[in-house]
Amino acid sequence: MVSSYGDDIIIINLKIMLLNEFQINEIEKYIYMKNINKYCVIICLFMDDMLILDNNDYMINFTKKMLTNKFRHCLH
Repeated sequence: MVSSYGDDIIIINLKIMLLNEFQINEIEKYIYMKNINKYCVIICLFMDDMLILDNNDYMINFTKKMLTNKFRHCLH
């Protein structure tokens, strides 16, 4: 079976999230969570969009920078 571009992106997403210690949600596999100290970062993936949720702006920005660097490295 030949994988499509969309399948490749899903695999890259999963690898990046797991390598960065995010846990996959058991019920909804496009939701990832990571506990960092007293904060819980939640990432929701949908098609070509992503929501990063936390109650701390620093953690949101930190997560955005980390993911930007990882995706840039994996896609180039």
